[in-house]
Amino acid sequence: EILNDLVNAYNDTSKETLGKDIDIFLSLLEREEFIRNDTDKEKPEESISSMPSSICLGITNMCNLRCRHCLAGNTRYNKDELFFSEIEALIDELGNSKAHIEVNLFGGEPLLRKDFFNIAMLFSKYDSLSLSLNTNGTLITESFVEQLRKTKIRGIVVSLDGSTKDVHDSFRGVQCFDKVVKGIKLLCSNGFSVLVSTIITRYNYKDLVN
Repeated sequence: EILNDLVNAYNDTSKETLGKDIDIFLSLLEREEFIRNDTDKEKPEESISSMPSSICLGITNMCNLRCRHCLAGNTRYNKDELFFSEIEALIDELGNSKAHIEVNLFGGEPLLRKDFFNIAMLFSKYDSLSLSLNTNGTLITESFVEQLRKTKIRGIVVSLDGSTKDVHDSFRGVQCFDKVVKGIKLLCSNGFSVLVSTIITRYNYKDLVN
């Protein structure tokens, strides 16, 4: 109806040209949200996943060190931890959600669990789950690295709080500096991505430049 009125008002302009000009004008108004095309179908709202994008999964309280800073210091001998079946059910729930989730295994010292590799292998059937490990680095051996290759773990966070035995070991409560450095070198030489984690305190801040 509007188009016909305009054709009558502008006799020297074709109906096709006016129609195109009107479409362009209306599109501009719609784009700037002055008008809304009610004939368009409602666009479905994008669903917001209730699943987290990353998870730190503590699989044990046990630890072989006595670190000054550690919040888990009072629970290192506490055997009240998740059963394997409970961890398996949790991993299945995460995997079946199809959400892309980064899972970090930590403790305590996760490598102290006798079923550690059984737990790590549970992630293999879910492409949407990526896996990393947080460790104090004292239990990393050649045989361990060989088994680690069979899992999805590629990123490993290793704790190192000083550039010398005196600094690191006094902080960790146990003589372990050489084991940790050897473990880091072993992981790096086998193609794993290693992130060194350092807790900065009054005991080691002067050593950071080293």
